[in-house]
Amino acid sequence: VDVHEPDHDFVKCEDPTIVFSGVMNYDPNADAALRLAREILPYIRERISNAALQIVGAEPIRCVQGLAQLPGVNVTGTVPVLREYIERGHLFISPIRVGSGLKNKILQAMACRVPVVASPISMEGIDAVAGRDYLSAESNEDFVRSAVLLLLESRELADEVALNGYSFVKQNYQWSTQAQKLEQILLSLMESKQ
Repeated sequence: VDVHEPDHDFVKCEDPTIVFSGVMNYDPNADAALRLAREILPYIRERISNAALQIVGAEPIRCVQGLAQLPGVNVTGTVPVLREYIERGHLFISPIRVGSGLKNKILQAMACRVPVVASPISMEGIDAVAGRDYLSAESNEDFVRSAVLLLLESRELADEVALNGYSFVKQNYQWSTQAQKLEQILLSLMESKQ
């Protein structure tokens, strides 16, 4: 992923904002968006009444589009620069329940220096440390109580998790780091052929 130094002039959303991104006609993403808007956000709003959810991503299917009718929910569809939406949020959450493979959305959120709360499936293939680089949650209650409210109510904890996630991605997943790893692999293969 591209890792940039954060823009300190960038303004966060006024209301505490949770962001989820992905291609919204992909079933695991659509399921996660529905779960967030219908099962998780209402309980967060009981405690933080102005909490908002931004569902950002191309091709939202009809049921995802319909979530915009719920209080505090915005469904953007395709946006010109995803990074701007993630950076404006206070928290990135990925409650994916099905699917496999590395989730670039997690790496991108960490690269934007936004704290991440993610399900174990969301973190498959990413060796970040739960409780340090991101907060882990599986049940709706975990997402609401153990993670989201902790991060939305403690700026200090949110900043710590965001910085740790950012450092993790910078050290392990930025383009230059990955290019160096690939170069070392290719060099060792060439040396073994000689």
